[in-house]
Amino acid sequence: TQDKNVDVNMPYYGLNRWSRGHEMVINFFIAYFLGEKPEDQTGDGLAKFTESWLSNLPSGAWSTWILSSHDSKRFKQ
Repeated sequence: TQDKNVDVNMPYYGLNRWSRGHEMVINFFIAYFLGEKPEDQTGDGLAKFTESWLSNLPSGAWSTWILSSHDSKRFKQ
């Protein structure tokens, strides 16, 4: 789920600015979101996840947005 993805990934950034973890955590949520059944994909769902990810991102941390991979449906227009 969206919230689980945020809860699992954010600790990899580190505890605070003095105890830094990884500089960039790979975020696969969108790749798997796009691979779901079309009727389960909504703009509201994607917006909710994006807002949740960005509001939990530590100050100065990089964000990534993976759109497809070898494990998910390929992104296309």
